[in-house]
Amino acid sequence: MLAHTLGAKVYPNIKDGKKVKEIGYLSVELTEEGLKERLYKGFVSPVKVLQWHGDAYDLPKGAVLLAYSKDCQNQAFRFGKNVYGMLFHNEFTPEGIKKQIEVDKVWIHDGIDLDEEELKDQAKENEALMKKQCKRLFDNFLGIIKSE
Repeated sequence: MLAHTLGAKVYPNIKDGKKVKEIGYLSVELTEEGLKERLYKGFVSPVKVLQWHGDAYDLPKGAVLLAYSKDCQNQAFRFGKNVYGMLFHNEFTPEGIKKQIEVDKVWIHDGIDLDEEELKDQAKENEALMKKQCKRLFDNFLGIIKSE
């Protein structure tokens, strides 16, 4: 939404003529700029995150790319001093994943073979990591805002 608001194109993620969805606990790589970025202070690349999308976006004019994945080039960016956009999530709990599976039941099975039970198990396995990363992101963001 932020990329679109900043004038960038948002479109279905298509590679080699096929729609690509990133759903599940996958890794993103921090760029050189991302490794230096205050928002990602204390993170080590690659970063395991929750992906839940089938779209991609062009980097907004003037934005700095902070993270990418093999299936979707633009994963996170900074615009200006303290505006951040991320395509991935750290905030979902196992309960949130269960609800999202129900909400997106048709979409998550359209074109891919997704094992819902495996995804629920992964949510439990990654719960502590996601909580830790979410807190770190929030604390880092607060530190950025407070310093402005």
